[in-house]
Amino acid sequence: MIWTPATDRRTVQWQSGSIISPPLNTWRTHVNRGAEPVRLAAITNAPVVVDLFHNLDFVFNNDFAFRDRYDGNPNDFSGDPARMHAKFHTKQQSEQDESVHSWLSAFVPDGRSIGLAKVKERGAGNSRIELQLANNTMQAHISEFETGTYKTAHRHGPGSHVLMLNGTGYTLLWQGPIKYSEADTKLKIDFGEATLFVPPDRWWHQHFNTGPEPARYLACTWGGDGQWFMEALGGGGRTHRLAKTSTRKGGNMIEYADEDPMVREMYAAELHKADIPMQMPKSK
Repeated sequence: MIWTPATDRRTVQWQSGSIISPPLNTWRTHVNRGAEPVRLAAITNAPVVVDLFHNLDFVFNNDFAFRDRYDGNPNDFSGDPARMHAKFHTKQQSEQDESVHSWLSAFVPDGRSIGLAKVKERGAGNSRIELQLANNTMQAHISEFETGTYKTAHRHGPGSHVLMLNGTGYTLLWQGPIKYSEADTKLKIDFGEATLFVPPDRWWHQHFNTGPEPARYLACTWGGDGQWFMEALGGGGRTHRLAKTSTRKGGNMIEYADEDPMVREMYAAELHKADIPMQMPKSK
């Protein structure tokens, strides 16, 4: 149930896999009407807001209604496929050649089955959708990569929470040089359904699918498609957008041809153990 002092209570029916983004400064309560326990993963910008104002009473006991974000309209939580849009961006906003596949609503009925669009800029077999949720500054995207494939490595500012929705595989994380094997600090994280991890500030990271089905994750962070003040910021702002831009162009995405050969060799060995064929393009 969601409400403000100026609106009636609205009920949003959710299920396993649903994503909900309450509009700014709305009250809400979550009710489990099923026969099994429910587990909720909540990602919030509260620490930044508390640090910004230094006044807990203002932050937590402020009834200001942001009517431009929510005026009680139940359609704001629509799961209608008509909420899918093709947003066109300038090259300063996105490196994608075509429009950006975007979902404009405060609610996603099931993040595991929502339709995605191919995004060749982010690697072989990769599909994606941007979630522009409730017009909030906390935004998200869903990305999926096919069996036998892995994404290009990239890095960005802090705070991106990666929640695996399905699939199995691993993620490499390292700090410093482009070449994974040359890094003094590096990690390998095995993931499955519901795995959650947060790449540290400006650490390279790269996701690999070693399972028989596509692997899909939800990534939540500041700024969405570089809106509002995020468009001018460094750190979590501009570096998030440059995560779609090749290092050859001054960005923070490593093209396959520039990656450490050890990365492909490690992946081939993991696929061999799982008896899954490689679907990656040949290294140049």
